[in-house]
Amino acid sequence: MLRFLMTVIGGLLALATLLALLAPWIPPDQFWLPLFTAYGFVYLVMAQALLIVYWLFRPGRGMWITVLALLFCLPSLGRHMQFGGSRTTDKKSIQVTTFNAHALVQLWKTKTKNHKVDPALIDSLFPDDRRPDILCLQEIPRAYKPEGKDWGMPDANIYRYRNTVLISRYPLKNKGEKDFAHSGNSIIWADVQTPLGKVRVYNAHLQSHRII
Repeated sequence: MLRFLMTVIGGLLALATLLALLAPWIPPDQFWLPLFTAYGFVYLVMAQALLIVYWLFRPGRGMWITVLALLFCLPSLGRHMQFGGSRTTDKKSIQVTTFNAHALVQLWKTKTKNHKVDPALIDSLFPDDRRPDILCLQEIPRAYKPEGKDWGMPDANIYRYRNTVLISRYPLKNKGEKDFAHSGNSIIWADVQTPLGKVRVYNAHLQSHRII
């Protein structure tokens, strides 16, 4: 009976994992379940790994369901879990940061929303060793006028379209923007003249899945 139960559990986990793997190709407004299984992809893999431990002590045909599910997970696992690597110390690099500011509700200088951000709060977001050279901001309220000094870049170059903002220590060359259909969201881009050469940066404010 226990072996049958574990087989059923293994089958359900495998099905949930399959949905998670298919999530990038299934629009959530048409079928929302894969999106939520994708949120728990790492936990699904961990649960199946624990199930494998059970099958090692009590082998059965149900074990192959879990083994196959785990094999299908391997190509995608590296996108969710880091197994190695170290921070680069190469001085020939630039720091690019993206930040959804959520209308700056956590960063206003006062609770009365005087449309001024608190530099101390922003400093807490970006430690000295992680100061951005190029900062992509989304959900910036229109009443707030972005200034480089607010974000630790006094002489920054700024490009804004709607609630999407690009702040750069380096000169901005060609620039452009595009609206998303059926949405107030947008994408902006610019060619940034960095010490490493010209780099095109895209700052996209993607539309919410609007499920919840």
